[in-house]
Amino acid sequence: MNAGRALRDARYAAAVAWRRPALAGLAVLTALVCLAITALARIDFAARTSALHMMIADAPPTAGVIHADADWMTFLESQGVELSAATGASERIRQALAEAGLPVPAAPPSNGAASDGASSIAAPAGAATEPWTTLQLPEQPIEAPPGAAKVAAVPARMRLVYRDTYADHSRLVAGRRPTTARQRADAVLETDLSVATAKRLGLGLGSTLTVLSPGQGGTVRLVVVGLVTARDPGSAFWASDGTLAGPQLEADASGDQYWATAALIGPAQAQALTTPPPGSHYLSGITGYRLSFDFPLDLSGLDADGAGSLADRLDALPAVESRLDFDPAGSIPVVFDAELTPILRAFAAAQQTATLEQAMPLCGLALIAAIAGALLAFAAVDRRRGEAAVLRARGAATRHLVLAALGESGVTVLPAAAAAFAAGFAVPGKCPSWAYTAAVAAGLCATLSPVLCTALIHRPHRSARPQLNPRGSARFARHRRLIVHGALAAACAAGLSLVGGQGLTPDGGSLDPYAAAAPVLAATLGALVTVNALPPVLRALRRRALRQRGIVALLGVARAAQEPGLGQAATFVLTTAACTADLAVALSRLGGHADPTSVQRTLAGPLELVAVSAIVAAAVAAALAVRLGAAARRDSDARLATMGLTTGQARAVAAAENVPPALAGALTGALVTAPLLRLVAPALGVGAIPASPWSLALPALAVALPAAAASAVGTWRRGAR
Repeated sequence: MNAGRALRDARYAAAVAWRRPALAGLAVLTALVCLAITALARIDFAARTSALHMMIADAPPTAGVIHADADWMTFLESQGVELSAATGASERIRQALAEAGLPVPAAPPSNGAASDGASSIAAPAGAATEPWTTLQLPEQPIEAPPGAAKVAAVPARMRLVYRDTYADHSRLVAGRRPTTARQRADAVLETDLSVATAKRLGLGLGSTLTVLSPGQGGTVRLVVVGLVTARDPGSAFWASDGTLAGPQLEADASGDQYWATAALIGPAQAQALTTPPPGSHYLSGITGYRLSFDFPLDLSGLDADGAGSLADRLDALPAVESRLDFDPAGSIPVVFDAELTPILRAFAAAQQTATLEQAMPLCGLALIAAIAGALLAFAAVDRRRGEAAVLRARGAATRHLVLAALGESGVTVLPAAAAAFAAGFAVPGKCPSWAYTAAVAAGLCATLSPVLCTALIHRPHRSARPQLNPRGSARFARHRRLIVHGALAAACAAGLSLVGGQGLTPDGGSLDPYAAAAPVLAATLGALVTVNALPPVLRALRRRALRQRGIVALLGVARAAQEPGLGQAATFVLTTAACTADLAVALSRLGGHADPTSVQRTLAGPLELVAVSAIVAAAVAAALAVRLGAAARRDSDARLATMGLTTGQARAVAAAENVPPALAGALTGALVTAPLLRLVAPALGVGAIPASPWSLALPALAVALPAAAASAVGTWRRGAR
């Protein structure tokens, strides 16, 4: 019974709270902010990750491979001449790389049946990220047959290459794979050739060729037992050595051209070459063997946030080299090379610049939304000022009013923020970690804003002392205002002076707060100039209005000068909105001309959306300021109505009071944007941000016209009442 009654009371309280326009507006604004934070963050994060993968895709296929060169003689001393030792060393290197945090997948199980099948065209699953070990002899001239030794008057050279996984990446066109090999000085070694190499050399199945042996002289005889072609010709396996797939025309140190070719041998042939027969000096003088290990990285899970950390781990590869060199299980002297590091560093630098480009207009938009939320919270509390006064007269404590405000915002703002936060996760993609903190902070601040306004408005006041010198008190207030404005202007100027020197913190990691808040600092400085220039302008307008007929202009000027607080807030909001819109449009044009794969190109759309959001938020804030001003001057309107002020005159007075500050604020925002663009260009790493007077005037007009229209609508409704 009590639970049902409590539920009905809660539903009734929620329904009553949602019927309050200002509180419902605050809930809707908070929901939009939380939805924008989560949804746009996910969209932006997905766009940046896509740009990262596009940069990697545009790089050579070997960019995603860690290459390790081993010292052959040291390897023989520590591991022996058995070919299986190279396979074991490859697994130990892979484990060391995995322990260093690098995305090196484990080698998939060998599938010999699938590898040798001539009908299988596609590479087996997992072959793209399968590591491989390479053992190759130095490149030597072909001695026989004559047609292969010299092709079209160009001599040919050949390397014998063993790769343990080449069967997974190649497809037999004819013949078979190399099988056994006898360890005899006159033994003929079986080999496979690519179709392109065999065609260029004029060889076929069963053809024999003689290659000059490196070292102390002699020759190596080969017989072609198979013709192969690549299953995945664009993969890193074939791109790492172009001569495997076909002959390459190259030039030696003297400038003479020759055909560089390669013959693929099997494990038995590699073992025969590295283990000469007992008592024989067959190939014993060879010291030019090259042993290397290649480990493709699995970059499918790499996102924009992980690019910098992956680059740091790749930079730490020398530590892995030292660990392998001094491994108690056996030294593996290798030298790592990673082509991906400069790509990741370039992306990280571009991402930091793009983040700064995005943070500057977003900072201005966040300030506008915060001011609009504060105005809505104040309106929600001010609307119940009479009810609160009755409760205070009946003995209600301030904490009772504060708890009531907390309950109302808890059933309106908090559920709306939670629902929007959850709806944002419906957008595909991954949410960066900062978005959670920002959305939760926005929801909590909006929920607590009516509570704070209630505590400030209804806090206990001390009895006012009689003012013995009103003129002195007014002078003190004026001087205090000038001191506060001067200190704020000096702080803004000091912050802007730091923007041109650095866009990021000295460590190059996080954003510099002064650079991110540049539009807010510039708009604040411009608004301070405008606000302090208004009193002389209003006095001049008052003197001019006194010399003219009519009451409209005089009343409009008098009201603007009587209570300038809301007018100054509207001016500040519109200045910030115009500056934010101008900056966002200029930066979007800067990104629109960037390379399609760059991170800056992905910001063109979001920055244009930020500009539109600033325009809408400025119009909403202007309408709220007009509405709050109308509520504050309701008694004055009633007195003027009894004195014969018509509805049309009341509307004209309100328009003269509200519309000019809106236009002045937008104009100030456009004026401060021009030097701001020159100031932030060095921080963004660009020479100049192109902007013409029209490109600055159009966003400012887009801010001023909706704000003026919102003010006009508010004044029309105000005059109608």
